[in-house]
Amino acid sequence: MHRSTSSLLSRFVVSPAFLSRSAFRPSGRYFTASAIQFHGNMLRTNSLSPRLEIFDCRGKKKKGGKSSEPSSALQDMAAEGVDMKYLEEKMNKTLEYLNNMLSGLRTERLSPSLIENVMIELPAKGEKAGEEKKKKKKKGGNLVPLRNIADISIFDHRTLVVHPHDEALQKSIIKGLNTAEGGFNPQPHEGQGIKVPIPKMTLEFREQLEKTINKYCEECKESLRRVRREGMDQVKKIKTMVSKDEAFRQEKKIQELLDRMTKAVNDRTAQKIVEIKDIQ
Repeated sequence: MHRSTSSLLSRFVVSPAFLSRSAFRPSGRYFTASAIQFHGNMLRTNSLSPRLEIFDCRGKKKKGGKSSEPSSALQDMAAEGVDMKYLEEKMNKTLEYLNNMLSGLRTERLSPSLIENVMIELPAKGEKAGEEKKKKKKKGGNLVPLRNIADISIFDHRTLVVHPHDEALQKSIIKGLNTAEGGFNPQPHEGQGIKVPIPKMTLEFREQLEKTINKYCEECKESLRRVRREGMDQVKKIKTMVSKDEAFRQEKKIQELLDRMTKAVNDRTAQKIVEIKDIQ
């Protein structure tokens, strides 16, 4: 009887879900069992019966089709660590954005860089420039920097002039400059041209520029913190596959990267504020 039972069971690989918890104990890679519940039928052996060894199938797919084993992508991440190069590239893009925005703010020398990064909303296809849509526009849709759609040159010691590549974009450019930070007051000039007088550096305008600089600074630091959270989420995913010390080292590297990039943002912001204060 015992032989036939052992022979029968040896043909099957039984999932632990079918094992009666009170009836088996682990023995290496196998289970030694005195009672096994299989498809609702209880097969019993007594203490004199030969040992029944059932393959441990942990790691097979659980109910619902999800595997209990980590994906190969997570295993790779655990082996190689968090992708610091990816996180650093994303943070560097934030610094590039800050530099572009600050270069568009007034400096001592009159330069096309003051307005070349102003974002202009292009009219949708089939819509005439300046025509208002009946439907609500999506925020941030179809925006391009001014330098991509126009040439910018110095008209005199306090005025820039813009020449759109397409005459139909004149109204869109004027609208974009009117709403941009910097207090610009663009005016049509000689056909499709646009004159852009640069405001005098009054105390009020200087304070407005400082507020704008600080706003850009905070936006960039929040962007950096989002990248940090992305990195910390990666660490959480691999915590069960690495030691506590390794997880701590990964978190420390991410924090150090954030601290370094945040310092770069603060330094660049402070430099620009000094620059603004020095303008007469």
